[in-house]
Amino acid sequence: MEKIELIKRLLEEEKIKEATEIAKKRDTTQIIDAKYHLIWADLLEEMGLIKDVMLELQLAIRDDPNDYISLSRLAEIYWDQGDLTKAVRCLNRAIDISPLNKDLYIKLAELFKEIKEYEKAVDTLKNGHEKTGDKYLLALIKSIKQDEEKEDKAKEIVKSFSPDEHHLIRFVHLFSGREGVYARQWVSPTGNSGYTPIHEPFTPQVAKNHILGNFTIGIYPLRLDNSVTFIAFDFDLIKPLITKLISKKELWDKAMNMMLKTASLFIDLAHQYQIPIYLENSGFKGYHLWIFLKEPLPGKVARKFGKIFLHKVGSIPREIHVEIFPKQGFVPSDGLGNLIKLPLGIHRTSGRRSLFIDPKGNEIENQLDYLINIKQCPKINIFRFIQELREEDIPIGKEEKQEVEIIPPKQKGITSIPKVVEEYDIQRDKEVQYLLLKCEVLRAIVDKIFRTRELTHDERLVITHTIGLLSHGVDAVNSLFKECINIDAQYFLKSRLKGNPISCAKIRKRIPEITTKVSCNCLFDLRMNLYPTPLLHLNEISELHPKSSIGGMVDSMQFQMLLQQYLKVKRDIKELEILIDRYEKRLNQFFEQAGVDEIKTPWGRLKRIKDSDEKKPHYFLDL
Repeated sequence: MEKIELIKRLLEEEKIKEATEIAKKRDTTQIIDAKYHLIWADLLEEMGLIKDVMLELQLAIRDDPNDYISLSRLAEIYWDQGDLTKAVRCLNRAIDISPLNKDLYIKLAELFKEIKEYEKAVDTLKNGHEKTGDKYLLALIKSIKQDEEKEDKAKEIVKSFSPDEHHLIRFVHLFSGREGVYARQWVSPTGNSGYTPIHEPFTPQVAKNHILGNFTIGIYPLRLDNSVTFIAFDFDLIKPLITKLISKKELWDKAMNMMLKTASLFIDLAHQYQIPIYLENSGFKGYHLWIFLKEPLPGKVARKFGKIFLHKVGSIPREIHVEIFPKQGFVPSDGLGNLIKLPLGIHRTSGRRSLFIDPKGNEIENQLDYLINIKQCPKINIFRFIQELREEDIPIGKEEKQEVEIIPPKQKGITSIPKVVEEYDIQRDKEVQYLLLKCEVLRAIVDKIFRTRELTHDERLVITHTIGLLSHGVDAVNSLFKECINIDAQYFLKSRLKGNPISCAKIRKRIPEITTKVSCNCLFDLRMNLYPTPLLHLNEISELHPKSSIGGMVDSMQFQMLLQQYLKVKRDIKELEILIDRYEKRLNQFFEQAGVDEIKTPWGRLKRIKDSDEKKPHYFLDL
């Protein structure tokens, strides 16, 4: 159990690599304890290590051969991986152990129905009715017999969808996820089928097959860098209600209308905060709400936004289950996370197409052109939402714990964000500005705050135990933390820190990814017999600048900072100009070879203008 607790602590501290290495090196095969293996299975599932989850479930079944729940879980994993033979075997074994459990018959029937073995699905439900006496199982048989008709209807719908190239490019762009892989449903000559990862790029041709109904696509939202390009909310009826209402049209329609009204609450809230959001009927038992991002966001930020958003909406009817995608904030490099089915394809269970709809439930007339007009949300809108709603003391999940050996005990227990005094301006704080001018490491951390709105666990500690000891350390630290979307209220300072500041050596040990990229090698006066720390730079203020010139000194520091930033931007512009010139030369070659002066793109018409008095053409996009 010590390893389990250690891994949980590492995950809280976002030390994913270390946690994964420990998890993979575990040796649990010699332990005979089904409950112990199930604890491991739950933890490994949270980490996205599916192969390891399967091993622990198999060990749990070894230690408790009557564990039908683990058999059912194992069947679901085989099902997701497309190994339907093993999934059927596990479910049949679970039914032998627990023959009165109607849910096992329903799950096995759904599996047979998905692979279009309708006769086996019907036989399974009949067998379940004989064993359990539950009449509901007989009612499900009617829906199975309608599936072939639904397949025919789905084929007719396909004829109305004929995507052009710019539709397909836009589709791939909006739903871009894990690079080099997507998930799709396959069908073998023997009739077996299932969703399985396809390790190929998600291309316009793949999107076309999805839209035409040749196969159904799912995307893993988290990219290789654990960022996402969209956030989604998945609305479904809870499973017991599905089995109860699926054969009763009037009650089913009522439940779907309840879900639609709930989704409308999300739409109203999103519009209130200028967050474009789009509603889709998933084609069977629920709805999806999509937020497409103009710039990628870290997966953990996307999940934090989703949790705050869900909390702000308020009470959700207990009949409705809402999931946030991405379902993980991160996955290991060899993991994929959970997938989400994409719109405009055919739901293989119902045979209906997943379509965009308006808040009243009406289908959008031209689905393909609707894609082109979708607005992507700037990430600053997401940041503002998190920052504003966080100040209402909305719980957004557990973050890493403070380190006992560094943070004085009296700093613990802070539960709300202290208000930063309005008169305080960090730009006019001579100590902070001088420290940032002299210490490139602290300046790099502060630059990162305003660039990404995030700090890591170690970066937060460095800021706290340097700037937090200054004369106006409380105001300075809190004003910086308030810019971050991943700093919870408990880490804001209530009073000025006392004690020793963090040393340069410890800073280098904690954040080598920053210290190795800047000049972290300051020369301090060794005669002072003090250990090196960024705060030693402040001793220079009284020596170099008399009190009478403090105002001028601050202005001078701000000028130097401004000059550095200005020169950096000028350098970036120069590099971009070189890059643009290179691209325009390649574009010109393309236009010359094609013999055209304009081309249609998903964003408008790109035109080349050649003026007689200019040596080279220039380009503009006609939106």
